[in-house]
Amino acid sequence: MFRLLVKTLLKLVFRVRVEGDARPLNDERVLVVANHESFLDGLLLAVFMPVNTTFVVHTQVLRNALFRWMLSHIRHLAVDPTSPLAIRTALRAVEAGDRVVIFPEGRITNTGSLMKVYDGGKK
Repeated sequence: MFRLLVKTLLKLVFRVRVEGDARPLNDERVLVVANHESFLDGLLLAVFMPVNTTFVVHTQVLRNALFRWMLSHIRHLAVDPTSPLAIRTALRAVEAGDRVVIFPEGRITNTGSLMKVYDGGKK
């Protein structure tokens, strides 16, 4: 009920339209990689995704009471990006068949354009 209310409100305020082929989201082991311009991005994805997803969030976000309350209504994994093993938690969720959403930039962009995504490979 809450999700329907938020969805209706977002449609009215932001005139949200969802287009495209959503069939690949029905597969198992789906990883959605999204640009992050504001905290509204996560809310929009959580409400308008046609399938249940698990969001990977920075542990620092959970320090904010409002975001902690909002995240209590959706599946999420809190990870500390300073830990070299942080991504393993998300990978295990994907391997288990979850549909996982990540924002690889790790923070909100100030310019609206994609920020640098660093290679995670060994040197």
